[in-house]
Amino acid sequence: MAIMHCKMKPKKLALLFPLIYFAAISMFLRSWIPFFQSTWHTLLVGCILSFFIVQRFFRERWFLLILLYLVVVILNFLFGDSHFSNYSIVINEFFNLFLFSSTIYYVFMSDDRKCIYFSYYGTLVMLGIAAIGSLYVNSIVPSIVRLQVEYAEAGTFDDVLDSYFRLGLSNYLLPHGLPIIIPPLILLIRRSRHNKKVFFSSLLLLLFSLILVYLGGTTTVLLLTFFALFSVFLNKKTSKNSNLVYMGLILLPFIINPGLLSDVLGIFGVNETTLTYFQHLDDLSDYATSGSGSNTAKRMELYSYSLHEFLISPFWGTNEPMTNHSVLLDRLGALGLIGFLPLIACLLCFYKFIHHYLDSAQRVHFFLSFVIALLILLTKGIGAKEVWFMFLFFAPCLLYLSCNRIQK
Repeated sequence: MAIMHCKMKPKKLALLFPLIYFAAISMFLRSWIPFFQSTWHTLLVGCILSFFIVQRFFRERWFLLILLYLVVVILNFLFGDSHFSNYSIVINEFFNLFLFSSTIYYVFMSDDRKCIYFSYYGTLVMLGIAAIGSLYVNSIVPSIVRLQVEYAEAGTFDDVLDSYFRLGLSNYLLPHGLPIIIPPLILLIRRSRHNKKVFFSSLLLLLFSLILVYLGGTTTVLLLTFFALFSVFLNKKTSKNSNLVYMGLILLPFIINPGLLSDVLGIFGVNETTLTYFQHLDDLSDYATSGSGSNTAKRMELYSYSLHEFLISPFWGTNEPMTNHSVLLDRLGALGLIGFLPLIACLLCFYKFIHHYLDSAQRVHFFLSFVIALLILLTKGIGAKEVWFMFLFFAPCLLYLSCNRIQK
């Protein structure tokens, strides 16, 4: 694949970008190398590097929207916004958006294949270590990936888990970003059959992702993974609108009654005995059919609270702590339209930029990936670097690899 007109020259220092990402995301590296334990410092190094390599990005509307969003977040924080409780959270909010956005901008504008392939194989190794390590630790402590939340709340996080992270255990956040990469990853598998190295490594990447989703114990992530798999495999070489209608009709029964997924999984021997968190599917099904699902009803109340706070002060936000159950709704309530609109506009700039370089098939898969990412940000309160990495950087990297060429 080649970009028809490169507006930037590839730079060797850009290979440090994926290294910084792996150091910030991989619990295996962070547990063995003390310097990487502070993700704040690691991402700061990445931002400084980006300043020297991707200066062109600073003239883009995309960057200006990120900067505007940061200004609103900082002002709200200074005036008592308790949703962002400290400077570290405020700065990381900027780092996650800026660093991954500027890097993917650099990759597409410079056609830096070395950076792309290094990111691709590095992520394969990172997810491989996390999947194999999590499988091993899960055999010792069942549901350990999910239990990390309880350990953190009990204040025993470091004592219990540090030795497990050294064995490769994934953190709880990593599986949340994996449904985003499934559509472009399957497209890459379909298009790389002539390249055995990329083909088999992509299959491994898909396998590791599914293992981590399975062990993650998060019902929402499981449902979005099935949505991604169904949507991609049902995608035919017809018009985009026909594909969406066809996929919608197939998926509608599962949307109306999520409990059907429990029945499908039961055919393969997956049930509450083999993995207990699937009981959440039954709870979701009860809520969809009768409104009686306790966990789902509680989550809906938390979503409603964020919306209620937004309605109190739609423009400026309420500066009150949100529920941390929806990245988008929480920021809508805390920041109001003055902060929420720049964030959405930033994501739309990202979508428009990547969409411009893709062919028709890639655009369908990118659209699915984008929708899944928005659903994760809408239904989960996890706006962590793991999710932003998969959303803003790695998913476009997979689309890049699936191109025969990038259209100008």
